[in-house]
Amino acid sequence: MVSLIEVGDLTGIRPVINFANLTTFAAGMRWGPRIIPDCQIIHVVSGSAEVTVSGARRIIVSGDTVFYGKDTPHQILVSPDQPCTFYSFHFSWDQVSAVPVHPHNVLPSAEWMCSSDDLEKQGPVYSVTMDGYGQVIIPHFFSIPKIENLMAPIVHEYVMAEAGYSFMMRGQLYLLLMEIIRGLMSNRIVGSEQSKKIAVVLEAMQNEPNRSWTTKQLARIGGYHPTYFAAIFKEAVGHAPKHFLILERIRLAKTLLLELDTIEATADKLGYSSVHYFSRHFKEVTGFTPSEYKKRSTFL
Repeated sequence: MVSLIEVGDLTGIRPVINFANLTTFAAGMRWGPRIIPDCQIIHVVSGSAEVTVSGARRIIVSGDTVFYGKDTPHQILVSPDQPCTFYSFHFSWDQVSAVPVHPHNVLPSAEWMCSSDDLEKQGPVYSVTMDGYGQVIIPHFFSIPKIENLMAPIVHEYVMAEAGYSFMMRGQLYLLLMEIIRGLMSNRIVGSEQSKKIAVVLEAMQNEPNRSWTTKQLARIGGYHPTYFAAIFKEAVGHAPKHFLILERIRLAKTLLLELDTIEATADKLGYSSVHYFSRHFKEVTGFTPSEYKKRSTFL
């Protein structure tokens, strides 16, 4: 049975870089089978390597990223034909201090090793929660454009260790993790033909958020039976169609409340027939009533 580690709301954690480098490794170099005492992100810049994690074996190439957590058996084997250059980051999800603690200081390297049989064991799966968007599972293997640009500054701070470097790295790690999460959320709704149809439905909802969409109407746009559509929509987006529409309306409401004179005008523009109904949704999503939000946003 796969265990799920819920990191919590990304806005409430205090991530810490424990080790960071960018290195070119010789052809055939290997790490593992092993476990580590923290989490690790590996991102390939050039070359290729074979990575085994939780029984899954993949060849990773330029642009590919691997993630695994504490006590997850894994092995990394650089291609025997050419060197491989990659970024490596060891990190903890939530620590009070931003000062790095090298993994070897937590668990002696002699205790990192495990057996080849352990590579078939399932390590824990990690998830984070995004306010208003729900839970996002972090897979072991993924490819997200542009995240490489966020990695060099982390390595620079770690290597130079100038004044305040630990706090700089924490901020930079926040950016990297956020970009990864956004990319994973985007990957939910792109790629397959089915996902492209869901994207068309999302576009329709975003173009007319004031419309009282029904599941039947949305299913017709995607070309699906309503029951089947509701299931695949939630799988792809993370929310039922009705809840996604509420989130989209409240996202727009945050701007409209500051632009329009009254709460009633905002509710009406977003298709709510009742201010009470709008206010209830707004507080459920944001934690504030529309009036409280307007006051907080205009405070200098």
